[in-house]
Amino acid sequence: MIIGLMLSACGYLGMLFLHDRITPLVIIAMALLAGGAAFVVPPMTSTVLHRAPLAEVATASAVKVRLR
Repeated sequence: MIIGLMLSACGYLGMLFLHDRITPLVIIAMALLAGGAAFVVPPMTSTVLHRAPLAEVATASAVKVRLR
């Protein structure tokens, strides 16, 4: 997750150079931002669901499930 956050941070830093036109730097920054998010979101979601109490798993995942 740390690597993904670092990639996203580099992407945000590159977005600071976004002016009125799309440049190769901006395209690379957008790719870093998306790639970093792809590394962070799945393990973060898994951690949240793993740590949530059984009665609150549906709320934590924002998906309606039927508990037995």
